[in-house]
Amino acid sequence: LGAQTFDLRLENHFGLHTGTSSMSRGPESKRDVVAFRGWGLVAGGVGVSNIMSITVEERTHEIGIKMALGAKSRLILVSFLIETLLLTAFGGTLGFLATFGILWVFPRFGLGQYVGTPSLSPLLVAVVVAVLGLIGLAAGFGPARRASPLDPVVAMKM
Repeated sequence: LGAQTFDLRLENHFGLHTGTSSMSRGPESKRDVVAFRGWGLVAGGVGVSNIMSITVEERTHEIGIKMALGAKSRLILVSFLIETLLLTAFGGTLGFLATFGILWVFPRFGLGQYVGTPSLSPLLVAVVVAVLGLIGLAAGFGPARRASPLDPVVAMKM
C-alpha cells in the first residue's frame, strides 16, 4: 500500500474553480444563491413573527392595564414594533459578527486558496440592514396590530 494524498481543492472534487466566489459562476448560481438567502429571510421573518405573537399573548394583561390607564392603541402598536425592530437588530448584529469572524479567519488560515476570499462592501451592509428592517417591520406588524385594539376590560381578564 502506497501513501495516498488527499487534495483538498474544491476544483478536483466538485468541478469548481478555486479562487472564485459562488456569485461569479454563472446566472444559475446567482439565482440559486439569491433564492437560498431569500428563503432564509422568510424563515427569519416567520420566527420573529412567532416570537412577537407569543409576546403579545403573554403580555395581554399588561396591555389591558396600560390601556385602562390611558394608553392609546397607537402607543401599544408602536411599542411592539420597536420591540420587534430591537429583536431583529439583535439577530442582525449576531449575523454581522459571524460575518466579520469569517472575514477575519479566512485570510489568516489560508482558506482563500480553496474557496475564494470573502469580502464585504458598505453598500451590501446598507442593503442588508434595510432589508432586515423591512422584514422586522413586516413580521412584527401583525402581532402589534392584534395587540393594539384590545378592550382593556377583556384584556385584564385574560
